[in-house]
Amino acid sequence: MIKKLKIKLIAICLLSVGIVLSIIISTSYIASIINITYSTDKLINILYENNGTFGENSKVDIDTKYQTRYFVVKVYDGSVKPDEINVTNSNISNERAKRLANSVLRGFHFDRGYKEGFRYFKYDIEDGSAVIFIDCNRQLFTLRFMLGSAFIISLLSLLTIFSLLRLFANRILKPIIDAHEKQKKFITNASHELKTPLTVINANNELLEMEYGENEYTQNINKQVVKLTSMTNNLVMLSKIDEVNILTDLADFSLSEAANETVSSLAKTINKEFTYTIDEDIIYYGNEKLIRDLISLLLDNARKYSLTYVNFSIYKSKGKVHIKSENDAENITKGNLIHFAERFYRSEESRVSVFGGTGIGLSLVKDIVETHKGNLKIYSPDGKICKIHIIL
Repeated sequence: MIKKLKIKLIAICLLSVGIVLSIIISTSYIASIINITYSTDKLINILYENNGTFGENSKVDIDTKYQTRYFVVKVYDGSVKPDEINVTNSNISNERAKRLANSVLRGFHFDRGYKEGFRYFKYDIEDGSAVIFIDCNRQLFTLRFMLGSAFIISLLSLLTIFSLLRLFANRILKPIIDAHEKQKKFITNASHELKTPLTVINANNELLEMEYGENEYTQNINKQVVKLTSMTNNLVMLSKIDEVNILTDLADFSLSEAANETVSSLAKTINKEFTYTIDEDIIYYGNEKLIRDLISLLLDNARKYSLTYVNFSIYKSKGKVHIKSENDAENITKGNLIHFAERFYRSEESRVSVFGGTGIGLSLVKDIVETHKGNLKIYSPDGKICKIHIIL
């Protein structure tokens, strides 16, 4: 759990910083484009009002007139005449100026736009059309350079933040780590302390049954001992399952054999119509004990909450192991029921009290499946049947 928490912390921090940097860079880029477009269009309007030149009375300073590179192309009857290309204020060739004008006038273009780094404005003149081009390549190059620099700086910043988070993650999560360790220690100690009195109670209850015979009271004692023992074992498993996320006890084993043994030992406890099918020769690479526990937990859950029947199957398809459990149930909703696998989730207190649920079983199933990088689905197609499908 702690490792997952570290990964989530680092991922959320990096994602948050990445989103902020993306917004800043995108906003700056858009603002710069708008500024370039606005200032260039002001110059285009002046050129348009003065028939393609900066008039002597125009409100443009000398430096701007000198620095602005522009040209004007006029087209009559669909063709450009050599003397109608004014490139005196630009270093562009007549051939390129003609090609740009033809491209803007003949293709589908708006009246204003960008073409090959030039800001253009096309308008109608008597017996033809004209296009004013202003060279924006220098401004656009500077903007692209700044954008690339900002992108590289952002990547370096993210890498720096990632390194710092990895370095200080344990310190940030220290209170949570300490609380988690104390919780595990408490559960382990409590379970050991509970086992001894439970064993004594069970032994004394058996002696009472031997001496006075079985009765309602001894049966109730036995049921509660079984319930407490099961809950204690589940709590111990719950405290340890997080430490098995990096599986060390991995091996190839016969899942078919393990499943058959587990199901056979539990079949007699299911006092409902019970059918199961397990394919032969299924070999799986994983933790055999955890897989056996998973099967036991699934069957125990079905036994507690089924009304009339339980169906269970294990088969292999397309290289994946499929484990399915199905039983009828009451007081469930149609659709996704994955919330049943939340720790200590209990849907209805009265039924839990009757059937002895603790809200741990399916949570352990989910943890075991995630430990083996599998997928868990819990759903009801009609609100009357509960289906669990595990893919490993």
